[in-house]
Amino acid sequence: MKEQGANETPVWRIHTDGSSNKHTGRAGVVLHTPKGDKIECMIRLDFSTTNNEVEYEALIAGLDLAIAAGANSMVVYPDSQVMTSQVNRSYECKNERMKRYLEEVKGQTSNLQIKLVQIPREENQDANRLAKAASAEPMIVPDQVLSFVQLSSLIDGTGVQEVSSEHC
Repeated sequence: MKEQGANETPVWRIHTDGSSNKHTGRAGVVLHTPKGDKIECMIRLDFSTTNNEVEYEALIAGLDLAIAAGANSMVVYPDSQVMTSQVNRSYECKNERMKRYLEEVKGQTSNLQIKLVQIPREENQDANRLAKAASAEPMIVPDQVLSFVQLSSLIDGTGVQEVSSEHC
């Protein structure tokens, strides 16, 4: 790994994953700080949603966490080809709801240095593990993992409710 030079901005790495079923969605986010620390978050989406929407929800949550932690330069690694291609402008976004997600991402990243790189699912195991864990009833939260139940889409208003963020 290349050392950060005096003039280089520290780069954060973010892995995101999401999936849905008929009733809920689930997302996992893993942030890697430039100093090597890891921040993990699992999110249950308690509303009807699609797989592509959940991928955007995971991306937006990851961006929110990274920005709150002070990041301004990041590489995001989702495994969603559709979302990555829409954000990178190689796919056109035709669905109105997807356009709203894309606009939200553009708004959040307008003052950031950001790159999205689609990776194979096999290289996204930590984020996938967190997303799967978020769907358990009851949601069992591992130590030192942030967890949320989200009551509505991030593009439809506020609806995040903290479930547990205890650090035992």
